[in-house]
Amino acid sequence: MGDDRRLAAVVALAQGMAAAHSAREAWRAAAVGGCLAL
Repeated sequence: MGDDRRLAAVVALAQGMAAAHSAREAWRAAAVGGCLAL
C-alpha cells in the first residue's frame, strides 16, 4: 500500500515537472512532489 502511494507521488512529480513552463515552476513541482512522496 505504501509503495502505491509513493509511486503515485513520483508520477505526479513527473507530470508536474513536464507541465512546468519555466525552471522556477519545475523546481517548485520537484519540491512539492518530494514532500508528498515522503
